[in-house]
Amino acid sequence: IIGSATIDAENILWIEKKRNNKSQNIFDTKYFFISTDQSLRRWDYQREDKTPIVLLPSQWMSILLRYLNRTEDDFKSFVSFLNLKNNEVLINSERLHVVLAGISEMTTNIEQQQFIFDNLVENKFKDIISEDSTNEQIFENVKMFAKSKLENEVEKLKKQNKDLVEKHEKLSLNMAEHQTTVAGDIQKLQEETQKNNKALIESRQENKHLKDSLAEKEFEKWQNTAKWLVCIGVLIIIFTILQFCWQSWEYNFPYYLIKKIDELDSDTQKNTLRALMYSPLIGLCSIIKMVWGRLFSRENKERKKDTINENLNKKFVHKDNG
Repeated sequence: IIGSATIDAENILWIEKKRNNKSQNIFDTKYFFISTDQSLRRWDYQREDKTPIVLLPSQWMSILLRYLNRTEDDFKSFVSFLNLKNNEVLINSERLHVVLAGISEMTTNIEQQQFIFDNLVENKFKDIISEDSTNEQIFENVKMFAKSKLENEVEKLKKQNKDLVEKHEKLSLNMAEHQTTVAGDIQKLQEETQKNNKALIESRQENKHLKDSLAEKEFEKWQNTAKWLVCIGVLIIIFTILQFCWQSWEYNFPYYLIKKIDELDSDTQKNTLRALMYSPLIGLCSIIKMVWGRLFSRENKERKKDTINENLNKKFVHKDNG
């Protein structure tokens, strides 16, 4: 059993062979397959970018009228196609001209003319042309048919426009509600951001104050060592001076200690004790150097402050990361 799909496929294959790849544009293409099958036409149109093989009758007629020279043979070929499988010949070249004139009377828009003509062909000119119809009757029937189709299209367009207006109004309302919601969310987000920024600034200020306080305490602790050494150094100096001055002062214990050492019989003991008596003078040099560096040297103090701040910064960064 051979179906209509098989016949269509064979016809299309035959036309492709006849074209021999000469179908880059409509002027180079000599072979077409005229069919009222809309599905077949869509399939052929979508399958490749070349000039379609399948054309609707109205499309073929439009090509003849718009791009090619009008001849009686063209109209005869077209009319012959429309009269296929009909027992009675309903349309000829003269009637076809009347149909086109009736359509043109109602609209000058090419797309609308093609739309009306497509419908006439699909309906096989039912209720438009009969065997005994006069040209005037055909003309009026086509006008009425075209008017009806155009009015239906107008109503359809009005409904579509109404639907679009309603959809637009609904979208506008939704957009307004959305914008209100978004504006509220943005305001809330801005307030939260300001609050967080304020808290962050306060936290940074608090951290800076704490870090400065810790740095100051650390620096004071570093200097306190030198201050204690000042006291020790002063005592060493006083102890040394009293060995040679104010010998008659009853509280001059260093002098009394020297006298006791001198009264010893052993020279070894004398020398050892005298060395111990003067040994603090050796440490006095280190004390003076440390006191100068920590209390008076600006360069050393700035270097120490930088070191303390660097260590505290590392500590605070490690704490934040933790």
